[in-house]
Amino acid sequence: MKLPPIAPTGFTYTATTTSINLTWSAVAGAESYELKRNGTVVYSGTAVSFVDTGLTSGTNYSYELKAVNSGGASQLATLTATTQQVVVTPPPPPPPPAIVVPGSVTGLKGEATTNSVSITWNAVSGAEKYELKRNGTVVYTGATTSFIDTGLTAGTAYSYEIKAINAGGSSSAATISVSTLQAVPGAITNFKGVATANSINLTWDASAQATSYTLKRNGQTVYEGTGLSFMDSGLVSNTTYNYELVAKNTGGGTTPVTITVSTLKGLPKAPTNLQFEAEATSISFSWDEVAGAEEYVLIRSGEEVYRGTETNFNDTSLLPGRKYNYRLLAVNTVGESSPVRVAVDTLSVIPSAVTGLKAKSTENQVNLTWNAAEFASSYIVKLNGKVLYSGTKTEYTHRNLKSNTTYTYSVTAINKAGVSKGNSISIKTKAIQTKTSVSVSKPIYKQSESVVFTIKVTDENNKVIPLADVTSVVKDANGKTTTYKGKTNKSGVLVLTIKTSKSTKVGTYKVSFTSIFNVKSAYGNSNATGSYTIKK
Repeated sequence: MKLPPIAPTGFTYTATTTSINLTWSAVAGAESYELKRNGTVVYSGTAVSFVDTGLTSGTNYSYELKAVNSGGASQLATLTATTQQVVVTPPPPPPPPAIVVPGSVTGLKGEATTNSVSITWNAVSGAEKYELKRNGTVVYTGATTSFIDTGLTAGTAYSYEIKAINAGGSSSAATISVSTLQAVPGAITNFKGVATANSINLTWDASAQATSYTLKRNGQTVYEGTGLSFMDSGLVSNTTYNYELVAKNTGGGTTPVTITVSTLKGLPKAPTNLQFEAEATSISFSWDEVAGAEEYVLIRSGEEVYRGTETNFNDTSLLPGRKYNYRLLAVNTVGESSPVRVAVDTLSVIPSAVTGLKAKSTENQVNLTWNAAEFASSYIVKLNGKVLYSGTKTEYTHRNLKSNTTYTYSVTAINKAGVSKGNSISIKTKAIQTKTSVSVSKPIYKQSESVVFTIKVTDENNKVIPLADVTSVVKDANGKTTTYKGKTNKSGVLVLTIKTSKSTKVGTYKVSFTSIFNVKSAYGNSNATGSYTIKK
């Protein structure tokens, strides 16, 4: 019979906060091991170690271990194990907040006088103070946002840079360049003006430290610039002008220097707004007064007709319907203006009636001629009340008329005064002469053959005449006649066919052709002849 094993030895442990690792020495003859925690089996097996997990930190646990074989179980080996206590480490205290370097200065401005510059800027968040340098040298350190830099030189440029500062450091520099104002220029000397009739040339000496000059005439600025002279042109002659001149720079301007200059008396300007009104035997004139003019002269066709101070004149004893050329001048002791020229027609009396009216005609036009009528400025030719011509010529040709037609014309003379009595004339266009040509198909025919004539009707220009009435008269050897009638076609051609038979007499037949035209077509009649012979 087998004996139970001896109790396990070397039973020990190591612990964490949530587990206990138990180990023991192997027991001779043991086939397995049984481990209890607080009376409850937590392990049964052949291994000589066991990790008991899921435990509570800082807690005591009682363990019992025995070795087992087929002969039974050994005595118990016991121990009490304690899990480690969880140590709570408090968090470290927060670091002190970092000091943020202030941002750059904004809104940096400078306002200068002749010997100081006032610098201002916007406050910067977090800034404890500001450092301002002029041309690299610190001129101000402080918490205010403005500084007046004094004791500077006039007309000089200065460079400034400023930084915002706190315990964390200083910002990048903001910069500005400011120039002090120049000292007010020195007084202007030798200011004078030399006048002509319509201009004044003004000159002056240079003013110390002046950068520009402003010149006013009668309170209105006429010049601004750096020059030492100005030509004031376009002025009125014999007129007084007041001038004032100021020298300037960035520091300000001088007290104005003033002079008074009068333009010389000059030639008067040409008269303006010349008006006139014509009658049959007179023309009245008026015009605007001209500054500086002492009198006015009106010349008609080279002859002086008026000289005086009035701005109107009535020129009388003129002829009606005439053109007169005038020149008007403004005059003073210096001389005379350029002339104003005008051509004026006196009103016409009603012209006399047209005389010597003649007419000549062709087939399609009428030429009219007449004598010039006294006082006429133009003529009107009418046909049945409709105006055909209006103009100054004493002839007129009426074209594209119908031939063999009577036309009645009236001719009147006209001018601004009115219209003369009309003179009438009637004339008939000539009839168009026509031509009739005849050809026969052959000269000799047998009995029972048809005789064929081709008749063509044209005008004197060989233009075909359609729908012309043609009468053909055939006369045999015994004097017996037969008449045929027909019309030409669109081509001006009529084909005449004369039928014969076995009973037709042999011999020579004479044929006369007459083309008769409608009176409305205005064609004249024309004739032609032909013949043919009949044989058995």
